[in-house]
Amino acid sequence: MDNVGKLLTSLGVCGNESKVYLCLLKNGSMSVGNITKETKINRTNIYSALNKLSGKGLVSHNLSEGVKLFFANNPKNLVLLAEEKLNIAKILADMLGKVKKEGYSESFAEIAEGVNSFMGMLDNFLKYNEDILVYGIPKIAYGLVSLRIGPFHKKRIPKKLWMKHIYNFDNQERVKVLCKMKYTDARCLPSKYSSNVSTNICGKEVVIAIWSDNPKIIRIVDSDIANAYKMYFSILWRSAK
Repeated sequence: MDNVGKLLTSLGVCGNESKVYLCLLKNGSMSVGNITKETKINRTNIYSALNKLSGKGLVSHNLSEGVKLFFANNPKNLVLLAEEKLNIAKILADMLGKVKKEGYSESFAEIAEGVNSFMGMLDNFLKYNEDILVYGIPKIAYGLVSLRIGPFHKKRIPKKLWMKHIYNFDNQERVKVLCKMKYTDARCLPSKYSSNVSTNICGKEVVIAIWSDNPKIIRIVDSDIANAYKMYFSILWRSAK
C-alpha cells in the first residue's frame, strides 16, 4: 500500500485525501463519524479531504435515513484526473514556450534534484528520435525509478528507439531483464569501474545523475559535448560485457 500512496500523491491525491479515499475503497459507504474512527483524522480535516476528493471526481455521497454517506467512485476516474493534468501541462508548456526570451542560447547547463526531475529529462530524450545511451548505472538507480521507468519504456519502444545501457557490475540481473525487451540492449562494466554516477546521452543532451535517496542531476545541452560523450560511450560499449 506504500506504493499506492506514492502513486496517489503523484496524481495530487495527497495526505488526508489519500487516506480517506483508500478508507472508502476498502469499506464502502461510510458516514463522516465512521471515517473519523477508521482513519483517526479529525472531522474538520475529513470534511476538507472529502470536498477535495469530490472536486476531483473521486468521491460521491447519498442520504440514507437522513445520514449523509460517502463512497469512493470508480478508481478509473484516476485516469481521467491524470489526463486532465496532462492536458493542462501541455497547454502550459505551449504558453511558456512562447515566453522564451530572445537571444536564448541553445547551449546551456542546469542543475536539478529528485527522481521527477530525472524522469522529465529522460522523457525529453524521446523528441530526438535517436538512440538513448546510458552508462555507469548503479543498482540504487532502478529502485528509485522503478515505478516510472516502465511507462517510459512503453512510450519509447513503439517509437522503435533503441536504448543501450551499461550497468555497474552488481546489476547483472537487471541487464538480463532489459535484454529481453525490444529495441533494448544492456551490458555490464567490470567491477572496478562501479560508481554511483550515471551518464545519459541523446541528441544534443547529456544528463548526469548522482544517485542517492534524492539524486542530483546535471543537464548539459550542447551538440559538441554530447557528441564527445557519444564517442566515449562507444569505447565503453566495446569494453562492457
